[in-house]
Amino acid sequence: ALPILAMLRRNKTELVEDMRSRYQERVEQRNELERSWARLAAEKRARELEEAQLEKERGVLVHEQCDKYERCRQCKRRKENVGKSNILKETRFTAGAKLIL
Repeated sequence: ALPILAMLRRNKTELVEDMRSRYQERVEQRNELERSWARLAAEKRARELEEAQLEKERGVLVHEQCDKYERCRQCKRRKENVGKSNILKETRFTAGAKLIL
């Protein structure tokens, strides 16, 4: 009878520990979700303020608006990235050749 009681106590403590760890995981998950929601809400608020500011600036000329920003808002490219190539000028390709000289 003694080993059975010891086994039951051990099972009970394992069950309690398991329940405690699951509860702790749920609490941590909830806290992480709340932090994530707060961060996303702040980003959305900032984005909406930026869009509202852009709406107010509609009367300003385009090149004056571009002077304030380093990158395009939609494609995230630099403003100066127009018509440039990443291929070196010394590179030449001869049609039919297997080498680039």
